[in-house]
Amino acid sequence: MHALRFRDFLARERFAVIAATVHWLTSFVTERFIFEVAPTADLLNYILCKAILFAALFGFWRLIWKGLLAPDRRTNPERAYLSYALPYLFALLLWMLLVRPYELVADELSLYERALRLDSFAYWFNYLSGFYWITCLMVLPHYLGPVLIKLLLQALIAGYCVARQVRRSGRRGLLMYLLFLLPFMMDMAVSAHRLPTYGIAYLFLIAKLYYDWLDHKALTRTTLILLSALIGVLAFWRSEGIYLVPLGAILLLVAYRLKPCKALWKQAALYALTLLVVFLPQCKAYAESEASLSLRTKPLCGYLLCNMFRNGLTPEDIAEERADIEAYLKLDTIYDYIERYGDENYYQAYVMEGVEDADYAAQERFCAAVKRVVLKHPMIYLRAQWNTWRYLHRQYPLSGARAVFHLTYWLCIPCALVLAACVYALLRRRWLVFWITGGGIANWLLVFLLMPAAYAKYFYVDYLMGYFFLLAWVLKCRKS
Repeated sequence: MHALRFRDFLARERFAVIAATVHWLTSFVTERFIFEVAPTADLLNYILCKAILFAALFGFWRLIWKGLLAPDRRTNPERAYLSYALPYLFALLLWMLLVRPYELVADELSLYERALRLDSFAYWFNYLSGFYWITCLMVLPHYLGPVLIKLLLQALIAGYCVARQVRRSGRRGLLMYLLFLLPFMMDMAVSAHRLPTYGIAYLFLIAKLYYDWLDHKALTRTTLILLSALIGVLAFWRSEGIYLVPLGAILLLVAYRLKPCKALWKQAALYALTLLVVFLPQCKAYAESEASLSLRTKPLCGYLLCNMFRNGLTPEDIAEERADIEAYLKLDTIYDYIERYGDENYYQAYVMEGVEDADYAAQERFCAAVKRVVLKHPMIYLRAQWNTWRYLHRQYPLSGARAVFHLTYWLCIPCALVLAACVYALLRRRWLVFWITGGGIANWLLVFLLMPAAYAKYFYVDYLMGYFFLLAWVLKCRKS
């Protein structure tokens, strides 16, 4: 039975399988132009990335076949996805060339350099970041390869959203392009770092669930596996995404109107198993690391401590924790950075440049001490984070020639839209929108509490969610 199904699959998807296989085999040649080590340097990472690459290539060539080459392509939705994606891809390329000429710096440069050695950088940025870079370099061996593939991914997701909106709203649905043409989103597009890629994947999840819900789509096993994998990626790629483990199950239940039955338990088991498979490589990375997982919070701890001192914390308040703190970060250093940078300390953890040499044990005690300080003085901590949120907006003044451009960076607007959409959905009993936007509120709260810098990109998920539902409401989709 299974063999018969497999033969049917190969016959049905013959072009995609052949094209993907040929393309995949060529990657064994192209990767030699860029990787600095042999596959055996990290064979497990290499094998997993090759498997991911084949799946991605199969999906890509299947999309090309059904959208451009198949005899019945005019009736395939994939044709519309590609038709609406291509103009946007052209706009993104122009933006990167003319407005935001791009080069790899800081974290992205680190990801690139480690990817050349098949190192997924799993301990710090999660294995999914590293796997993305390694996989992209296999197929496009250039230092901007992951960025160019990110542009393609964003264009395809834009094409998907616009096509599905046009199908419901007619030509007015083209206004969904406005979301993707916002300057902030265009800037995020030309970055292949974790948050810009995470955000656009999150938007695809939202759009897929929302439009399938409106169209009363059924949940097939293939769709369940793919969406479960995507939910797993989003749940584990970013620390704040952990709420998606339970929320993802709720979203699937509501979006596809699943009812209690024997099949539901099988679907639940498949969902849980898929999430476990996605998490296992990261679990392995944490288990094999020399340093404690708590050390990943070092920048946040230094950042919080510095800004809490700027918002009312005194040396007397940390008397019990002072020894553990000063073993790694002297109070005199903190005061020096406060005087030197002023409000710019909200921008990022400059103070971590002044830490003392210390072993892992001392660094762990520092992190633990700062966490105790936060728990003892929660109002000072919240005041410091609130002023960080305010400073984030002050970086984009609404005056001068760039006022309109800066307005697209004001996160309070889309975040307020998420809250409004959640309340509206609750009142109107539109439960899918309620749960999605409820997740957006959870995301905002977790990021607000844990943000180690005043970066607009930290709230990218809420930004996309707020404007997506605003446009969907303005375009007046049919009531389900």
